[in-house]
Amino acid sequence: MSTRAADLSERPKGGGWARILLPRQADMLFMAIFVAVIGLGPRLMNMDGDLGRHLTIGNYILDELTVPTRDIFSHTMNGMHLTPHEWLAQVVFALSYRLGGLDGVVLLCGVLIAATFSIVYRQCYSRSRLLTISLGITILGAAAASVHWLARPHIFTMLFTVLWVGELEKWRQNKPWHWWSLPLLMLIWVNFHGAFIVGIVIWLIYLVGQLWSGIFDNEAESKVTRAKR
Repeated sequence: MSTRAADLSERPKGGGWARILLPRQADMLFMAIFVAVIGLGPRLMNMDGDLGRHLTIGNYILDELTVPTRDIFSHTMNGMHLTPHEWLAQVVFALSYRLGGLDGVVLLCGVLIAATFSIVYRQCYSRSRLLTISLGITILGAAAASVHWLARPHIFTMLFTVLWVGELEKWRQNKPWHWWSLPLLMLIWVNFHGAFIVGIVIWLIYLVGQLWSGIFDNEAESKVTRAKR
């Protein structure tokens, strides 16, 4: 399939209104994953017992307008130091619960997970311009990750990881990007989930890759300069 043919296959055929009203493959993928997550609602809520704690802490933060740094809800660790590395995620979960009850929590998870893999699809398609390959990789990734489709803050890490890699890919391919996008994204990520360390590991992998390329490629000087920056 040529690049041009593949590019056209992504867009709805027809005039201006058709392009607006007819869904693209990315839109249909989003809806398919969203519906799949909604269908897993009972499993989403019951496969893990942490949701009650997250909602409790989130509601406490909303009511008291303060983030607790001491454990005030458990029996065995009451009063002990607490690192609130998920406080923003807990606030978002609590807000969704206040707006729609447990259904609101499921809807939030559905939107987050569907958005995550829609971005994966768009990144794959922008690189390959091959619709079938992009859909296949995205569906495979979604299926592999489905065991972690739970109402827990780690679903934010799934989204932030995809966004993080997307920014690093722009830098690696020397595409236009803003240097402040990575520290800004990390500033948000560290308050949503403790697995922000994944972003640092991925960043180091890209850095090592650029240094390696700078040593063995002909464009060594420019790549080493970019790696230093």
